[in-house]
Amino acid sequence: MTTTIKTPIQVIQEIIAIHTTRKEVVQKLKEFTSRIDGLPAAEKQSDEFIAALLNELSNYGDGVSPMVDRDNEYQQTWKNALSTIDTATVDEQKELFLSMEKKLKEFYNDILKTQKDLPPSTIEILHKQNKLL
Repeated sequence: MTTTIKTPIQVIQEIIAIHTTRKEVVQKLKEFTSRIDGLPAAEKQSDEFIAALLNELSNYGDGVSPMVDRDNEYQQTWKNALSTIDTATVDEQKELFLSMEKKLKEFYNDILKTQKDLPPSTIEILHKQNKLL
């Protein structure tokens, strides 16, 4: 993963965007199969994580940016898979889901390791979420 120091607002918004994409991935995969373990749980979990992050983001008021970074490995994996998801086998779809879940965990680990200027409340939320992934 490429490391760039980001503001707390950028970090929170990027993670919200990732979880929004995660929900999109789950919903798309559920159109094809119910044989991938963890899809409903991942969707519910992302809803809960987004709610907690939006609450944290509300502490920043007008500092929230209309532009969100969607150029990370997690988002790129999904963009690359979109062209073939409709014709992928269930096993390929499962592999995609597992790959994206792994990238999500890596993203959280990278943020917690490199973003030293995050407020304690944000760090606490991210640690809690990271343990649940």
